[in-house]
Amino acid sequence: MQYRLSVAETNQWRAASQYRFSARPMRGDAGTARGDRNMKMYDLLEHSNYSWRVGNMAIRFCRSMVTKLGRRTWTKAGNRFGRGVLILCGLVASSSVFAFGTCQPSGARDIVISIPSPITVPPGTAVGQVIGNTSGYAFNSQSVMRCTYTDIFHPRYAESVMRGYVGGEDSLVRLNALGLSIRVYRTNVPGVGIAVAAQDPNRPMVALSDRLTVLYGTTQNKPGAWGANVRVFLVAIGPTVGGTIRSQEVATFDLRPLDLIIHNDVRFIIPGVVINAPLKPTCSVTTPSVPMSLGQVTVSAFKGVGSHAGSATESIRLNCGGGGGSTLDVFVTVTDQTQPANRTDVLSLAGGSTAGGVALQLLRGPTLIRYGADSSAIGNPNQWLAGSTGNGTFSIPLTARYIQTGSSITPGTANGVATFTMAYR
Repeated sequence: MQYRLSVAETNQWRAASQYRFSARPMRGDAGTARGDRNMKMYDLLEHSNYSWRVGNMAIRFCRSMVTKLGRRTWTKAGNRFGRGVLILCGLVASSSVFAFGTCQPSGARDIVISIPSPITVPPGTAVGQVIGNTSGYAFNSQSVMRCTYTDIFHPRYAESVMRGYVGGEDSLVRLNALGLSIRVYRTNVPGVGIAVAAQDPNRPMVALSDRLTVLYGTTQNKPGAWGANVRVFLVAIGPTVGGTIRSQEVATFDLRPLDLIIHNDVRFIIPGVVINAPLKPTCSVTTPSVPMSLGQVTVSAFKGVGSHAGSATESIRLNCGGGGGSTLDVFVTVTDQTQPANRTDVLSLAGGSTAGGVALQLLRGPTLIRYGADSSAIGNPNQWLAGSTGNGTFSIPLTARYIQTGSSITPGTANGVATFTMAYR
């Protein structure tokens, strides 16, 4: 148990001591000077007790001895005894006024957390989703800093603290991992952020930010090690075109209070990490010509204007490769070669056709295709998205059929020609 004199008690005790020193002077000038030194040592002890709460028993002993030394008649033996007591009490006071322990990193001050490189951002990665190892990149140690304590009278409280900061601003994105909501900071690579969590090996994980966070606190005075487990996450905070995250400090480990002498804090560093944006494949058409034969269709198969007959299905085929975890959007525009300005869903009959009252239609699934200009520009009128593809073969099935356009049908040949233009994104 620790005690602390109130200010009133302290002043009362000091006044009594001063009275005894002045009322009972020692023999000779040397004795008086010695009494003054005793009084100064007492003041130091009093200040030490008030500021740093040195153990009650040691302080009471020193006070008692200083008072007795102030009263006694000095002899040669007494001088020797008194000097020893004052030295001992001075050590007690100095251990309280100054540091009560020294600490230094157990190994290297800079600890590099290994992150394999390069890392490719998966396609469709959402904001707040982890990039790379979903469990994060870890460093675990039972001893990142070791301390020796010099206060031999009683333990003191100390705590390990960490700060996580990567030199970027808060992205306002929060990573939900390890049961925590962890602040994500921007890196120099657009769309990629860093989040850090840590723990004392015997305590739960906590989220780190650019403010000090306590990992563990304890009262002790024995030599010991302080450990830390650190977890670093790379997080998507928006679209990315890739780049290299520069090598940087992502967290620091330190101890407090201030009367511990810390020779160096411990810094956790990540190496430069190459981030590859999802690499899209490239595609080439393997069916530049797609013949579609409807065969012979009888006039009686039609039931009036707008009715249709006959059917044939073929596919445009693409071969795609060279992608790296991403997909490519494929767009198609079909153009009426006979009437390029045609923007309807009816394909004109080509020259040389002898049938009348009929035309052709093309469908993509159940949807009629409307015709557009021969252009690969994204957003071309009547252009449509056929789908998305990665590496491999991509097929676009098309269906052709006849449609009755007149009230009567003239038998004969009915051919049509259309071109298709591909666009990619």
